[in-house]
Amino acid sequence: MKNFVLEKQEDGRKTENWPEWLLSARKTAGDMILSSEWPASKDEEWKYTDTSFLGRRTLRIPAVDGSSSVLPDEGVSPAPDTVVFVNGSFCPRLSCLPAGVEFFSSAAGFDLLPAALRAKVLAPLPNDHPALFALNLAYFSAPVFLRLNKNAAAECHILHYYTGAADAAFFPRICVLAEARSSLVLSETFLAGDGGLFITNVADVFLQEGASLEYLRAFVHHSSAVQISSARIHQSRDSRSDLFFYTNGGALVRDNLSVLLTEPGAQAAVNGLHALAGTAHADSHTCVEHIAPDATSTQLYKSILREESHSIFNGKVIVRREAQKTSAYQLNRNLLLSSEARVDTKPQLEIMADDVRCTHGATIGQLDEDQLFYLLSRAIVREEALNMLISGFVDDVTGKLKNPRLQGMLLNLISRQALS
Repeated sequence: MKNFVLEKQEDGRKTENWPEWLLSARKTAGDMILSSEWPASKDEEWKYTDTSFLGRRTLRIPAVDGSSSVLPDEGVSPAPDTVVFVNGSFCPRLSCLPAGVEFFSSAAGFDLLPAALRAKVLAPLPNDHPALFALNLAYFSAPVFLRLNKNAAAECHILHYYTGAADAAFFPRICVLAEARSSLVLSETFLAGDGGLFITNVADVFLQEGASLEYLRAFVHHSSAVQISSARIHQSRDSRSDLFFYTNGGALVRDNLSVLLTEPGAQAAVNGLHALAGTAHADSHTCVEHIAPDATSTQLYKSILREESHSIFNGKVIVRREAQKTSAYQLNRNLLLSSEARVDTKPQLEIMADDVRCTHGATIGQLDEDQLFYLLSRAIVREEALNMLISGFVDDVTGKLKNPRLQGMLLNLISRQALS
């Protein structure tokens, strides 16, 4: 990547006991980075997001001892089933390892992947930018590997906390193998402070036959933070995923999601919310690919924009020729609370089968002045009235989370940002 300088501190990315196949892939990825280009506006998938400023930065990979790291609240106790990473390092004293799941905080766990799946964690999908995917593969450290045995049920909540070290680069990685008929509730929360942080993370989830996943990923960032994120969900027969992505800040937050419905009966529900203010920029790209027949997918993304914030939604549904009896639904709705706010939305369908039921749509609008006047006429103060209308706008998407703990986490994050 031209003009991109990454200062490496080797003790920040140790590779003892790593599988040879993974070390070989890291070396190949490192070589690729040297000849790669940053995504540019000429790339259709990046036309609304300017990354040129990234190529002029010098970043460093800090070496941090997670055992000595602290969160802002002194005396914080480990929460049940919660794993804490501070500045990219696993923090055992603030973590409470999840019950009912095999947990590894090193790449040694990746050797538990069946051989047929190993190639899938090493290769970018169409929704991944190859150079940025290679950047994570070449430099990730302290990865998380989770395995649920057949018929097991578990929760795991991962907190990534970054203290704001100037121009620091982090490369989190997670891989989940949910065996047949297992059930996982999973959350990843990224909290980034000041300092111009750069984060590139990747998550791979493999749902085997009949497995289910409820997943919340939240980005809560300072206005100078940059994060480029990829989540890749691989679903087998009769598996189900319920996914939710929340973003409320950052100089640039790019969220790439790929869902592959590879066998009949697979179901995916994808939901997201951008709650932005200032000059925050959030770009969500989804690609749900129906490869097998009799699979179902839904997508609902919403955004609430204040001041000069910018929200982008590029949602794609691909129905392969073999994927007859597909049902797919996609909707993006946007609420502008400022004349300076901007939305770019592009829902897409690519259908090669002829026996399908697929719909998509998008809306952009402002608060209903009649509804606001009605509330004000009932002696409700303006700020409360605005919050009531905004809450009504987001309730149907936030209500998609079924797990009470996940829903509580999301509502708490939303309440931390004044939306009116």
